Amino acid sequence: MPKINVYLPDDLALEIKQASLPVSALCQRALRAALDEVNAAPTDRTADEIPLSPHVASTLSLSYAAATRRGSDAVASEDLLQGLLDEEESLVLKGIEHLGFSRELIQEQLDKIVVAGTPLGSDTAALGPSALDVLAIARADAEAMRTGIVNGGNLLWALMTTEQGDSREVLAAVGLDAAVDHRVLGLIEIGYSYGRHTRQNPATVSRELARISARLDDIEKKLESPERESRSEQ
Repeated sequence: MPKINVYLPDDLALEIKQASLPVSALCQRALRAALDEVNAAPTDRTADEIPLSPHVASTLSLSYAAATRRGSDAVASEDLLQGLLDEEESLVLKGIEHLGFSRELIQEQLDKIVVAGTPLGSDTAALGPSALDVLAIARADAEAMRTGIVNGGNLLWALMTTEQGDSREVLAAVGLDAAVDHRVLGLIEIGYSYGRHTRQNPATVSRELARISARLDDIEKKLESPERESRSEQ
């Protein structure tokens, strides 16, 4: 069987070793899920089965290990958030990091808010109600935005707005909900990808996104003013 090197952050590697998780099996499942999503034919899917991007598919796979580490056999919204942090390569995660919301900051709040139990001895977790709710919100968001795929922005929006699990509380604790909205998340996903391919400085891209967002706010206010004046005259 061919070998592939997988590089992990030191802290994650230590936690995996301490939890005695089946690394090979987890990696195989993550790669298989990503391949399945990439190779899936869009015409074979219904609206509620919009495919996941490779990064989101990898995040989902890592969430099972996150649930196992915290001693739960049900993947919750906080486990999906942990999976997003563990995956590390999501464009939207990189984008919000350049806006000042580092992986370490989110991880700190996640560790404070989420109560962890004794890690399970095997990989037995399944998707729980809050994780299913997050995925449903993310897919509905992707459908509304007509992206054709569930990307990191859709997932993070779902993690910020779900009423189930702890992900919303964690992200609110770091102030993310007050700093970015649905529109900005979409701009981050597109803008950071553009900056990466054109070799722009990510900080420059982040500033440009903030400028665009402010400009959109001004336009919306101007559009709303005539409508309000019309209503007052009536």
